[in-house]
Amino acid sequence: MKSKLTLSIEGNVIQEAKELAKENDTTVSQMFTDFVQSQKKMQKKLTALNKISGLITTNLAAEDGEDYGDHLHKKHGWE
Repeated sequence: MKSKLTLSIEGNVIQEAKELAKENDTTVSQMFTDFVQSQKKMQKKLTALNKISGLITTNLAAEDGEDYGDHLHKKHGWE
């Protein structure tokens, strides 16, 4: 079910939103919907990532005292 929403936004931002919508052959309403849905998806991904963060240490394959980035450069011959 679609409902109306009233927002208080600066006039120049409204104009920019309208121009952007026109350039992308969509509507400001659809852009707002897409933005909110993408933010919700990102929030879910970040929540999952936060749950597993710290489970893998970055220096797992590096030699003692060696920075993992240095390890990767040496391993792959990156300059």
